[in-house]
Amino acid sequence: HMIGAFLMLFLVYFGGHRLRLGERAGVSLLNRTVGRHMLFAYLFHLVLLNLLTGILVRDGYGLPATLAIGLGVLTATVGACLLVEVLVSRSRLLRGMYRFAFR
Repeated sequence: HMIGAFLMLFLVYFGGHRLRLGERAGVSLLNRTVGRHMLFAYLFHLVLLNLLTGILVRDGYGLPATLAIGLGVLTATVGACLLVEVLVSRSRLLRGMYRFAFR
């Protein structure tokens, strides 16, 4: 799985650089959002990976399946950060709870 993780990291970095994704407003928004909620993203990511190890068989995945699982975890993590951003911005109670837990 280490080879898959390194390959995915390389492909994401190279693809982002080649397509100049850093210059696009949507990507910039995602970077800011995940950066604002980095501790939450880290903990969510760990919890999600632990849940997946209980569900998925640990051996026998090829490179495409490993990349798909990694992309799914990344997508779920970014989606959770976006959801937190919306909920915290709309609810004073949730904003207070979030600040207590993560700041």
